[in-house]
Amino acid sequence: IGGLRLRFPPGEATLARNGVALETVWSPAHKEKRLSIAFPYTRNGEIVNVKYRTQDKHFTQVKGAEKSLYGLDDVAGRTDIIFVEGEMDKLSLEEAGA
Repeated sequence: IGGLRLRFPPGEATLARNGVALETVWSPAHKEKRLSIAFPYTRNGEIVNVKYRTQDKHFTQVKGAEKSLYGLDDVAGRTDIIFVEGEMDKLSLEEAGA
């Protein structure tokens, strides 16, 4: 993604469909702004939170935002749901057709 290297990255269409983007944001771990992958969390199509991941795997979220499951809107109306650990796992399953 835009110069950040990921192991087994999802395709560009999957990233775009999920609103994943690069943003330069404040990283508390680094005490400076860092280029980060932004994962928007949605509920009923509205962004309720964004989780940021730096290249060296430091994470931060929007302060005071709603806590939610990543990809929650994707499971509405489904009878079978697969829970995974993180955003990249969810995106990888989607890329694989799950």
